Amino acid sequence: MTRSRGSFLFAGLRWLLVAAWAAVIWRLLTLPPEETPDVSFIPSADKLGHVAVYCIWGLLISWAATRSFRNPSRLAVGVAVVLAGAAYGVISEIYQAQIGRDSDLLDVAADTAGAFLAQFLYFSPRANALFRRVISRRMPHSR
Repeated sequence: MTRSRGSFLFAGLRWLLVAAWAAVIWRLLTLPPEETPDVSFIPSADKLGHVAVYCIWGLLISWAATRSFRNPSRLAVGVAVVLAGAAYGVISEIYQAQIGRDSDLLDVAADTAGAFLAQFLYFSPRANALFRRVISRRMPHSR
């Protein structure tokens, strides 16, 4: 059975969201030092920010991959997402060093941790059940 044109459209839109979030990450991580907000009053804010934005990206990639391909392996999706997070983190840190921002291996570790956390949240039955419960309370049921 082949997929309909509509499903290809939705798959494209999902991957477009992945690319858009990657662009948001790139913009945030490549701001000139004078344009970055001072969050030094929050302990580990920089690393938490890295974990958060890469976790969102990892969730988007997982969602796009599991909905765009037939029966993808959870392991394959998880490994691909963690490797993508690590690779994008390395590339962004190399670029940050070139534009005069601090480049830090701990940022790459935080990026990778965010991608890993996304896999836990996306594929964990407990996290998934909690997410569905929260969503079902906020979304009106259509009948």
